[in-house]
Amino acid sequence: MKKYNLGISNLLAVLLIILVAALVGGGVWWWMNSKQTTTTTTTSTTAITQGTTTTTASGQDETAGWKTYTNNEIGFSFKYPATYTITKNQPAGGPTGGLILQDTTNTLEPELSLWVDPAGWGPFFPQIVYTLAQDGNGIKIVKREENESEYSPKDKIEIMTKGGEGGQIGVHYYWFFFRFNKGGADLEPVFQKILSTFQIIK
Repeated sequence: MKKYNLGISNLLAVLLIILVAALVGGGVWWWMNSKQTTTTTTTSTTAITQGTTTTTASGQDETAGWKTYTNNEIGFSFKYPATYTITKNQPAGGPTGGLILQDTTNTLEPELSLWVDPAGWGPFFPQIVYTLAQDGNGIKIVKREENESEYSPKDKIEIMTKGGEGGQIGVHYYWFFFRFNKGGADLEPVFQKILSTFQIIK
């Protein structure tokens, strides 16, 4: 009888050890899995927060230090970088309201020409063409097309807005032509910012 009881005691001891080992192992597994899940969630939240911060920063007025050009006769205004100089350009027989903006401090030599109600000029072979549309009293780019051909300039990037169909804002047609030397930084975002500040004022 004593040997039988001893056998039962040993069996119970083994079962108890197995149970304790299972509980400890399960607890360790749960803790490790919980830690991994927490780490993943934290990383995801950080990425979302960084994206929101970037959006907020880009939403600030990046043209706050720019100059403003206003044409009260035709009725429009726009802002341009403070390093640019602006001159009127009215060739004989050419379109009205001609302007040229240049930044002589930049080695890429950016130059923006603006014409109002142009007709019969060209042909031109820019690498990029914007189609514009009126947006309230301003303008917006509704289409961007890459249009490089064998006749496009080899040493410069040229961006042109469509006249006629894509260029009527209010009662006038506006034609913008932006060009800069190839190499270095891409100045297309500067041109887009200038367009975003355009306003009809009458």
